[in-house]
Amino acid sequence: MANSSNMPAISVSSVPRRLDRVVARICFLVIGIALGTGFVLAAQSLEPLKALIAVIGIAVVGVILVKPEIGFVLMVASIPLERLGRLSSGDSVVNFSVAKILGIVTLVGWFFRVCLRKERIRFPRELWPLLIFIAVGAYSLTYTTDLDATQRSLLQFITTVFFVFITVNLVRTRAVLTTSIVALLLVTMGVGLGAIGMRVIPGFQVDHDDMDSVGVLEDDAEDRRVGTVQSSQGLTVHPGFYAFSLLIAIPLYFYAFQAARKTAWRLCWATAGVLAFVNLLLTYRRTGVLALVAILGYLLLKRAITCSPGTLAWFVVPAFCGLLLAPNSLWERMFSASAYDPNEAHNVESRLRMWEGAWILIQERWTTGVGLGNHSELQRYNGLHDIIAEAGAHNGYLQMIVELGVGGFLVFGFIMLILWRVLSKAEDRWSTASDTALSKLPVFLKASFLAFPLTALTGIEFIMPMRDWWYVCGLGIVLTSLTNRHMSDESKNQLGER
Repeated sequence: MANSSNMPAISVSSVPRRLDRVVARICFLVIGIALGTGFVLAAQSLEPLKALIAVIGIAVVGVILVKPEIGFVLMVASIPLERLGRLSSGDSVVNFSVAKILGIVTLVGWFFRVCLRKERIRFPRELWPLLIFIAVGAYSLTYTTDLDATQRSLLQFITTVFFVFITVNLVRTRAVLTTSIVALLLVTMGVGLGAIGMRVIPGFQVDHDDMDSVGVLEDDAEDRRVGTVQSSQGLTVHPGFYAFSLLIAIPLYFYAFQAARKTAWRLCWATAGVLAFVNLLLTYRRTGVLALVAILGYLLLKRAITCSPGTLAWFVVPAFCGLLLAPNSLWERMFSASAYDPNEAHNVESRLRMWEGAWILIQERWTTGVGLGNHSELQRYNGLHDIIAEAGAHNGYLQMIVELGVGGFLVFGFIMLILWRVLSKAEDRWSTASDTALSKLPVFLKASFLAFPLTALTGIEFIMPMRDWWYVCGLGIVLTSLTNRHMSDESKNQLGER
């Protein structure tokens, strides 16, 4: 019998690795053939410009499949480009957008890694309440009177959960974390510059298929009191959404300003913060301004920002100059006493009527509600059809009870509590970290988180597409699950060293 020592030793653990390499090579070969075929088809069948765009898109897809973190950063960067990224009407049951395509490709690239055993699936317990909410929304399909709206809202929220899932699984290093934040803030700054440019440059408007314009909305809601005003809306569907996005970005600008070491970057973030503040004012949203006061008050209370001479010089002086240049209609619509008088301000009067109608409907359907995303039922109460077609309660809390009843509202409240506790836990965990830049981040994430519960008082709803807010929540989950050791040894390409 031959001595076993003469036989070549084969490590059992090496077999999976060899198999992984074979599978990887086969997959890359298939991807290469697909990309090459797409290149040829695009070059032959499309116009030169469209062919170039298609080829670039195919190349980007290939890069994302190999490096899904790049796809995630592009997803985050596309958040402020909401309208330009849409490929279908907002009324469609299934909406398509550039961000969703990026999300699908990124998810495929990440799953490819999982199959190669280079990644493991992370499903933190904080996501389970979101699945319960989806189940409650799915049950409402059985009794809703507006099936299309409920289906659209349910699919929309499911994609939101997938976005949080991708965030939790791909943000595992400091490089991805900080690069995605920088991408979001820089694109938000660019959109802000464009919104100002649309006011200053005559005829500089971006037409869209299903709305008058993007960037500036001719708002006549208070026409009798202050006339028609130009409300900044960036690249969102409504000035209210733009104000909401700016409320999320402004605390992060403060964080980036504090974390940056180079003067050029500090100047960049200070300019971007002032620009966001000016655009927030130019949305003409009273709730946005009041919410900003509350958010800044929270940051002052937490001592995350201080009123040092340097901070005043960077932020207050340019902001004050912007206020001096603001149109008179801004002061009249937002800061005068008549702006909060129901007898004078149409917006205030109409919201009170909406809340009254919502309360009447809640008393009748408090157990199950009328169905997720169903706004049509509310129009039958208190003559609300003469205010605006298909309007909700313009209060996220009342609207939640209207749609899903008390049970759905309790699930919603539980989710909000869990997310706030996650951010608080991240703050406690990182408060003593050696990385001073990351140790400050959770406090500013909590300030950005407050944007939703504050603006929900007058309009923003939980099921609306607010990916920037869910991005903040996802980062909170990431920081809770990771320790300082996991982040500190990664790439030094961070906000604090830019």
